Amino acid sequence: MVRSITNIAESMGKQAIAEFVENDTIKNILEGLGVDYIQGYGVAKPESLELLTVQRPGLAHKISQAR
Repeated sequence: MVRSITNIAESMGKQAIAEFVENDTIKNILEGLGVDYIQGYGVAKPESLELLTVQRPGLAHKISQAR
């Protein structure tokens, strides 16, 4: 299912974002399936909006840059 959604996004000129990535094993599987961005506890714990926007702009993590 993930590969199909990623293929559809790519064919539409869009990028795919995976949610609920909780560890490196899942991250590596998603990378192999062509997912572009990831989010979840395996990337970063939730933080206040102020902290994210003032101190660390850029909320999404490119899969090749995560951890």
